[in-house]
Amino acid sequence: LQELRMTGDRPELTFQRILKNELAKINQFSMVNEEEIFRNLQYITRYTLRDQQHLKDQQAVLAMVEADIDEQADAIAQLDTYVRVNYKAIMQLCTIFDRAFRTTGFQWYMASIKSESFCSTNIDRLVLALSITWNKFRTVAKDLDESEAWKPPDTFERKTTKYWLRYDKLIAAKTLIVKHLPYLVFGASPKEQEEKVFQDPLGVLSGGTGVGSDRDSSRMESLDKPLELQDKQLVSSVYFDNTSATCYTNRIMRLEGAELIRFRWYGFNDAQPDKEIFVERKTHHEGWTGESSTKERFAVPQQRVLAFMRGEVTIDDLVQEKAKEDGVPMSSGKYNRMLQLGREVQTSITQLQLQPVLRTSYYRSAYQLSASNEVRISLDENLCMVNELLPEGQTRDGWCRLRTDVLCKEEVVKFPYAVLEVKLQASEPEWVKHLLTASAAIDVYKFSKYQHGIAFLHRNLVPELPHWFEDFESKGYVAGFGITLGPRDASSPSPVSRTGRINRILRTDVSEDALPSPPHDGTPEELRAQSAGPLTFLRRLTGWVFRRPSEEGSSSRRRRGYAPIVREGGED
Repeated sequence: LQELRMTGDRPELTFQRILKNELAKINQFSMVNEEEIFRNLQYITRYTLRDQQHLKDQQAVLAMVEADIDEQADAIAQLDTYVRVNYKAIMQLCTIFDRAFRTTGFQWYMASIKSESFCSTNIDRLVLALSITWNKFRTVAKDLDESEAWKPPDTFERKTTKYWLRYDKLIAAKTLIVKHLPYLVFGASPKEQEEKVFQDPLGVLSGGTGVGSDRDSSRMESLDKPLELQDKQLVSSVYFDNTSATCYTNRIMRLEGAELIRFRWYGFNDAQPDKEIFVERKTHHEGWTGESSTKERFAVPQQRVLAFMRGEVTIDDLVQEKAKEDGVPMSSGKYNRMLQLGREVQTSITQLQLQPVLRTSYYRSAYQLSASNEVRISLDENLCMVNELLPEGQTRDGWCRLRTDVLCKEEVVKFPYAVLEVKLQASEPEWVKHLLTASAAIDVYKFSKYQHGIAFLHRNLVPELPHWFEDFESKGYVAGFGITLGPRDASSPSPVSRTGRINRILRTDVSEDALPSPPHDGTPEELRAQSAGPLTFLRRLTGWVFRRPSEEGSSSRRRRGYAPIVREGGED
């Protein structure tokens, strides 16, 4: 800062020049390492593991191959850390510069930085490639038959536990998961996945020479082309309740037979008339009943959803239309369960005066062996909750809000964690225990996205708060992440926490200093208000310090490229 003040040029021009030089180094390092990791995984999958029969008896060779794949997994996690740390460092430095020189260039700096190529590093593609490589290794080393695409079973009972996962631990957790479970891609066999992912977008097999070659200009364009094979899927759900929060209260009190109705769809919803909307009902059963909690659903075309909600069309009408379309008579019995469920859902909506109150949207990735249902893991990222409850007196033009609708800040809550869900048929394997410990996963008993969203967005309606809500208020989760609580009526009784009735089980102790940064952009004021916390590389403000991934034991990553490390004290 002192050197910037002493320069003959305007300080902001000198700052921009230094920043541009450092960004060029960061871009080169991230691009070179991304390309190298992908090429290494491609080579292991297509060449090293090609002769499967020969390798099955070569235990020493397999051990070396496993070590090589582990090294690539570490490189992916380190590259993700490198991108995140440098982005946050630059963001903090821009804030410090504005504060020191009383300028207002933060928004301009950040808008230009987001267009830099290191911000487009495709970590998800690398993790998907790693999953395919591990899947092929398991086929050889453990003689597992993973040649068929996964098909969901008719019935599946399992124990489910939900965890909160910090975003700075997310990629490392994924690299641990895919070592044991591949990405669950509906309708695509491992062979098809390999062909679609390793389609040589980097020009490796066609003789490319790396960064600076003719193909370099179109490299990022090739990487960013959407794959037919998607590693995660957008899931959106609209939950129903009334202004008395009847469904919320019954669920949080865990009353026997408590129901929850939601309408769910996959992918983007642009109000297409024929888009399938799944009407789902979740029913809670207590252990003493001897019954398991259930989730049932049926599909309705979007153009008929609003009429179904209002009772203008019955489930009998919808089933009759579907039977005619399928060419199957209604008397065949194929639609009996759909008829019964539809009548019960429509009766609940009418009698309890249910209406849309909350929407949740997130990207879900799932992991499971195609030949086994013993362990299934899912990760929900970028969880966002939106108010769907209309003010009194307003009527609906559509059955839910469109993604083009303008929302107020108070109508949206962004959840600051990824949600890790582990489903087990038997006891917890050792590798799952290691995953949860290594990723510092926080076990939150009976966490519910629905209850969380209602408690934030409709706090004036609820008589009782979820037990984890106390952590959000007392430990700074709300203030630290810029989450705005819904307004309360002065006349409404204060909700109570269930902390005394339900024990919170934490797999690890997480201090306030270890709280992650928000996965979304904050305002300059919010960013200035945040302390450096765990970002120790910014505690020395007399110099520019950037961090790079550790290179111990990684000779392949030292061959090409370098990380921008600028010595403390302002020297370059």
